[in-house]
Amino acid sequence: MNPHHYLAILIRLFAIGLFIFSISQSSYFFYSIVFGVGQGFEISALQIFMSFFLPFVISVVLWFFPVIVAKSILKPEIDQAIKPINKDGISFLIIATLGLYVTFYALVDTVYYFSLWQISELSDGYGTIRNFFPPDVKANIWATLIELVLGVLLILKSKTIVKKVLEIAK
Repeated sequence: MNPHHYLAILIRLFAIGLFIFSISQSSYFFYSIVFGVGQGFEISALQIFMSFFLPFVISVVLWFFPVIVAKSILKPEIDQAIKPINKDGISFLIIATLGLYVTFYALVDTVYYFSLWQISELSDGYGTIRNFFPPDVKANIWATLIELVLGVLLILKSKTIVKKVLEIAK
């Protein structure tokens, strides 16, 4: 299989996800048809088009034409036959993927705690500042920081980690 075949598979998986998203957004469409409003607000035709019809149409196009889309994305010089990867390369990919996974979830938590910190800087209507950082939240912040550092280290030092693990395994 060539790289455009693998990309076509990923495009089809993306089309499935986009289709599921558009179906979940269809409830707003049908609700607006029946009632004319959505949760107390008028829903515009543009909003319905952008949230339901556009993802639905794109998912259908991607489902039926994944190879054409994949070939348009990949350059011809990249689209060569794929050579098998040795065990060092596979191990490197596994460690780097694990690092990306850990870093992604650490970044999500980091954004959450940063937003919480920004909210805690504001006072309520009575001039008092609420305490959003009890000890358990502070512990979660430290755990997220450690998770972020470990994720980045797994990404940046994955080759070194694989070499050390293979040395130990011998």
